Amino acid sequence: MSPKVRQLTGLDVYRDGGSLSVSFRSIAPEVEYTLLFPISNGPAFDPTLTNCSFKAPILETYTAGQYVSPVTGVSSPTTTKECTAICWSEARALLEAVRPYLSDFQSEYLWVYEAMRSAAASEGNPC
Repeated sequence: MSPKVRQLTGLDVYRDGGSLSVSFRSIAPEVEYTLLFPISNGPAFDPTLTNCSFKAPILETYTAGQYVSPVTGVSSPTTTKECTAICWSEARALLEAVRPYLSDFQSEYLWVYEAMRSAAASEGNPC
């Protein structure tokens, strides 16, 4: 089941050689997601994606919570991270769900969205 998108929060290129990601908040409270395309070979730093390919997509789920110390009773915020491998068709569906939120989003990495769509359409081999 695909998460319902409420807000786009980020587009990024990782310093690992060019992994790409789109991050968004879900309609579920306290849950954020990152759709990650890990670079297989690269670089993917430029929008042309020259000579690159990506490994299978990963959906990272971040859930906010509270930790209460059993000793002191003091509460502090925590975040739980879960990584799930997903198929390319699920990645394409998530990218389409994010599309309506691009028009109001400000980022120097707007090109990442189209690069991810191209990679997802060709199942990791946009070149």
